[in-house]
Amino acid sequence: MSSRRRALQNHDVLHEIFTWLALQPGGDEITPEEEEDRRADRHDLLNAALVCKSFTGHALDALWRELDDLLPVMQLFTEAQDPEADGTVPDGALADGLDVSFSYLISETEWARFRHYARRVRVIRDSGFGTFEASMLLHLAQRNGGKPLFPCLRCLTHQVGSNMDTGLLPLVASTLESAKLMFCGETWYGIDAEESPAIARKMRDYAVQKSLTNLCTNAPELRRLTITDLGRASTLSPLLVCRQLRCLHIHDIVFNPRSLRSLASLETVRELDLKYELMSCDFSGCSGLIGVESVSLSAPMYQIPTVLDMISSTRVRTVRITDPTRRAAFQDCSDVVQIAAKFPCLDEFWLAADNSFVFSPDTSPPPSTPLMLLLAPLLQRRGLRTLSINRWQPGGFALGDDDVQTFADAWPGLQSLVLTVNRAEVIPTLDSLTIVARALPALVELELPSITILSAEQLRPRPELGPHPLRTFEVGDPDRGTEAFDAAAVAQWVHDIFPRFSMPGESEGFPDFLASLLGELERLHTEVPFSDWQAGEDAEGAVELPLVRAST
Repeated sequence: MSSRRRALQNHDVLHEIFTWLALQPGGDEITPEEEEDRRADRHDLLNAALVCKSFTGHALDALWRELDDLLPVMQLFTEAQDPEADGTVPDGALADGLDVSFSYLISETEWARFRHYARRVRVIRDSGFGTFEASMLLHLAQRNGGKPLFPCLRCLTHQVGSNMDTGLLPLVASTLESAKLMFCGETWYGIDAEESPAIARKMRDYAVQKSLTNLCTNAPELRRLTITDLGRASTLSPLLVCRQLRCLHIHDIVFNPRSLRSLASLETVRELDLKYELMSCDFSGCSGLIGVESVSLSAPMYQIPTVLDMISSTRVRTVRITDPTRRAAFQDCSDVVQIAAKFPCLDEFWLAADNSFVFSPDTSPPPSTPLMLLLAPLLQRRGLRTLSINRWQPGGFALGDDDVQTFADAWPGLQSLVLTVNRAEVIPTLDSLTIVARALPALVELELPSITILSAEQLRPRPELGPHPLRTFEVGDPDRGTEAFDAAAVAQWVHDIFPRFSMPGESEGFPDFLASLLGELERLHTEVPFSDWQAGEDAEGAVELPLVRAST
């Protein structure tokens, strides 16, 4: 901090220039040539000083534009250690090793310097400031006539540490565009342990509503809001005054019918990201969010249909679904896919819902499930560009060449197909890759649960199919039946159709066939020259082909 403060004023800048550039005194006798050189050097030095002075304002703007915390601005005021060692804590200070407090009076010089720098701040990444109390912000706000301390602030991150938090309001400016409020979960410091849980929840909810109201009513230009560790909230109605709100991220919230209905009333939100749980209540009648275009939901899978079905927007293009409990039932996943298929403009869909099942030694393994049974509702969305399914299903998912052909017919513009699922007895063959090469010309990312080679006939040259722009091809569990074929022949067949992908790193540690296959692919990628158009596109970035190890 000290090095920064030395360059904060004009005379400080000039002092630094002369300290490092001023000429050292010479001997008693100076020749005319040396005198002429000194005169020219002094002229250059003066010009450098004038240039630095003229750019002082821009330099200060750059220095103060972003703050990691509020400590730099708080240290602009007089600091004093408590001279009394009687164990008492001065007003506005914390007894944390070194007590720091304002002097009893802020001088006009200090106040003018604070305002000179505060108006240059645009981003505050953390509103904390060491051992200073939040009450000092109130003191400064009173000195400022209740106006925002940082009048040009655009981005703020603030941690609401207790029910008595007073540090938010002085920081909120009308220019604020992005804000992040970090609450501290269900239990905060400041709640009497002897109070009943009901009273404690009411006190906390009051603090939550006050913080949201202070932010939303004083930041009319707010466009992005992130709230973490919110917990129970009686309502989200303070957000309704944010007419410019476009991105809303709320993590760890417990919805009741009232708070969910207030969320549904937000008409300007375009990007919605929720990590939530629902109380055991009747949520029927909730409908809204008519402007949403991107939805990310993380919750127990059986609770996701309630919120997803609440969205009435016809402009939803992206849906991301995650179940962190790892207990998602197949029927719940099917319900989510069915609801997601109602959005007519859907072009990106992600589903991550593992199931941590355990087989008993006395029971037979469950039968496999056709993957098409899960994805069939999405076939009507011909504009789909990205599909990612990450799920571990008891018995595995059956996926054959006919299913890949169905995908290609339904989504001709598909660019990314990631099927991170466990394999079953029915798996794709090399014919699936020929389908991709023929019917999915825009596909650049492909992941299949497994793949096998039925016969040598499938390895016959296909000059009519290549070259295809596929860049990433991953196989979750390659079939051991492929080991009956020559790795060099398989690599040549793949490279002829998909010449753009390469293997990163070494091929050591894989089974013999895979190691040989990856080694051959790497050799072909290095030795076989690309055509002109391929070389031009490869210059855009590195190409990778990640393969996982085959199961033993």
